[in-house]
Amino acid sequence: MASFGFSDVELVNKGLWNETTTLSFFSEGADSGSIQNAELDNTTVHSIETVQLRDYLTFPEVDFLKLDIEGAETNVLLDIESRLPSVRNLFIEYHSFIGQPQTLDVILRILTRHNFRYYLSTFGCVGQPRPYIQPASYNNMDVQLNIFAVRQKQEYTPLCPLSRGEVGQCAFPPRRGIGGGLLIY
Repeated sequence: MASFGFSDVELVNKGLWNETTTLSFFSEGADSGSIQNAELDNTTVHSIETVQLRDYLTFPEVDFLKLDIEGAETNVLLDIESRLPSVRNLFIEYHSFIGQPQTLDVILRILTRHNFRYYLSTFGCVGQPRPYIQPASYNNMDVQLNIFAVRQKQEYTPLCPLSRGEVGQCAFPPRRGIGGGLLIY
């Protein structure tokens, strides 16, 4: 960092997780690794210390946050959700692992709750040109997506002010190309 003139940057050589702990990290040896890939062949296992990103998101405003953490993105995003109001732009590389529940819906709901507009694109070796015939996979991943999230300018107003477990209903006005509706919670 010093060679680039940065004197106020702290490098932390630890993994990100939703708690401070020690985990087994599986490295495939080239450009990928994960705490999720225990069943892969030809992996090297390392014991790594983890930290919580929430402990570092203490700034009143964060211009850009990038989460490319090889399968830990949903757990970490859930852990930092209360800190998202300070983040203006967010990049998440989402990974789905074969045989494990997919969590893309969890990520998109969090982004929606915090007034982000998101854009999705496929990435790398895990595109699915023929998912009905022969699903593709790479390093035990069957989906890899880039999620670009930009905070919308206006303040977030929930469509329905009811919380889970409350009884009531909300009417949704028609929106461009979508009819109105009624949600009974």
